[in-house]
Amino acid sequence: MGSGEETATTKIGGGEQNGVEGSCAGIGTGTAEPEEDEGLNPLPDRLLTEPTACRTVALREAIGRSPQVAFTAALHALCLKLFYHYAQDSCVEIDIKNVSFGSGVPDLNDSVAATTIDARHRDYAERLPRDPGDLWDALVAFGDDDRASLFAHCIR
Repeated sequence: MGSGEETATTKIGGGEQNGVEGSCAGIGTGTAEPEEDEGLNPLPDRLLTEPTACRTVALREAIGRSPQVAFTAALHALCLKLFYHYAQDSCVEIDIKNVSFGSGVPDLNDSVAATTIDARHRDYAERLPRDPGDLWDALVAFGDDDRASLFAHCIR
């Protein structure tokens, strides 16, 4: 580089990134913790929490730049909760409250509205993959109208 210019090179997550700016640029740099003579040294909390926080902020920024990705991420989280009861692998946290009427309204489950909702839910359950790890790709493969209809079903 000419005329005395320098570009900072910082190691983050095992790789090098040139010209990194901001508080995440210094992760993995600095003075090492003093070594003990016996046993393995645990990693300092700072080395564990700062990279995770930086990745989370970077993910939030990337999602914020793309409404389509944000919508798919929200739909993914909703589908995990409604169709995969034990899967929690989502990059966003959305909570769903399911209202139950119990036995207070006789024959409610046999009503036209309730049977229509159940049929629609079964239809979507058959169209979605069995493995929650394949859900994101399935949602991306759906057309815009199918994704919007599935979203409307999830917001019930």
